[in-house]
Amino acid sequence: MNFDYLDKLVEKMGAEVKEWDSGATAEKIDIKPIDFGRETSIREALSEFQMDDKGILYKNGVPWILFIKAPKDATIDELKNNAKASNNTPRYHITGDCQTIRDMKKKNRYDRYVFTPKIEEKFEVYGYPSRSSWWGKGKAQIVEDVELGVCYNCLKRVGYELLGKRSTAELKKEFDVKKWFDENVHEKFIKPRFSASNYPDPEYNEDFDTKSAKLKLRRNWTCENCGFVGANGHKNLIHTDHIDGNSGNNADSNLRLLCIDCHRHLGQNKSVGRRVDFDKCVQEKRRQNKRVFTK
Repeated sequence: MNFDYLDKLVEKMGAEVKEWDSGATAEKIDIKPIDFGRETSIREALSEFQMDDKGILYKNGVPWILFIKAPKDATIDELKNNAKASNNTPRYHITGDCQTIRDMKKKNRYDRYVFTPKIEEKFEVYGYPSRSSWWGKGKAQIVEDVELGVCYNCLKRVGYELLGKRSTAELKKEFDVKKWFDENVHEKFIKPRFSASNYPDPEYNEDFDTKSAKLKLRRNWTCENCGFVGANGHKNLIHTDHIDGNSGNNADSNLRLLCIDCHRHLGQNKSVGRRVDFDKCVQEKRRQNKRVFTK
């Protein structure tokens, strides 16, 4: 440590400067960053996100939105009372590649954004006691439950149906982000059941034979697509199909019974079964007045 300033004071007082050593040593302190949980910085999160054709960002199948948490000139009063209408308050973004976002990337200001999975219009934003002036803005303070307005360029990006029918001010005021996501986004993106680390071996396994036999017995060797019944002498014409095409995924929800004809029509493998069995299946389906799909 440097005590030059104190040494000068001692010298100015006319006192004698003496060397002194406390014998203590300073240890390096390991400071860990605080995990805020709900929000994630852009750089930290980019590799974990996916984007659909409308620019909506997803993480683990859940859509997230972006906003600037520390705007330059937003006052506390504006954030509390007039955030949607003020030109000094930030907008939240429902897409990750609207024109505003692209412009911020070009200006190297993309890191100002944070992600949040909270699909609502209330955010925690830093505000200042006053507008910037010669005496300063004061110390930034967190303002909770700030009702920000939606980004107009994001609405253009997703083709919002009321564009051109409302003014920008009306759009900011009327847009209901939760309702829009519920109606347009959530049902369009389903998180895959498996990850790269837990995807089952795509080969048939011993468990399949057991489950297949039980399923056929429980459902009386009946095709779940056309209704053909193979229980009386034609059990070999009923197959157990893996719905998702992965022969190693033997979850009950992934198994269904199909006759050979329907298996070729609906399944992943178009060459299932022997030709003689297929011809027999078509013959028996016609006898039972069931629809034949393969010609």
